[in-house]
Amino acid sequence: MKTTIGFCLIILVMVFCSKCTSSSQQNSFNDLASEEQWKPDEIMKTLNIQEGWSIGDLGAGGGYFTYRFAESTGKNGKVYAADINPDFLKGIEDTAKEKGLQNIVTVLSTEDDSKFENGSLDLVFIRNTFHHFENKGMYLKKLITKLKEDGSIVIIDYKEGASFWLFGHDVSRDEILSAAKSANLKIENEYDFLENQYFFVLKKQ
Repeated sequence: MKTTIGFCLIILVMVFCSKCTSSSQQNSFNDLASEEQWKPDEIMKTLNIQEGWSIGDLGAGGGYFTYRFAESTGKNGKVYAADINPDFLKGIEDTAKEKGLQNIVTVLSTEDDSKFENGSLDLVFIRNTFHHFENKGMYLKKLITKLKEDGSIVIIDYKEGASFWLFGHDVSRDEILSAAKSANLKIENEYDFLENQYFFVLKKQ
């Protein structure tokens, strides 16, 4: 009950407070992402991030996973926090400095292109963002070019009807599978420990 009330309060603040700063929105995103019901520790354990990896956090938002990836990849790794909102990116840069994380680079994406460098990433992480892509298959095709030879794309997103956000911020399993197939990606793993979200790991065929 406490978690549900907190979630609803976050939504009310974001929807009705037109004077909210990007910083306060990002704090709300990060508070939500860290809640036990979304199992962030289990997600990190499952991803098994390696020291020295290069990771693209696509739709980084508040930067919660960006910071965790930066800590896991270490000084020899690199985390590219990508978002279409430049204010969010500025907030991530500021917080990274406060945390002493020097391996974070921000990337201003567009709605149809991540803007990651070709062949640069061991992992692209897409959490609660995939449902925003207008042409999901085409977007995945572009993302493939950003991966290293054995790189992976991770999609975590709300199941149909499971999103608490307004305007249906969710996606069907069939949509994910269809987009992956059209991009010539195979399902490396599918995890079911998230009650309200899909969790796919995709690889090149």
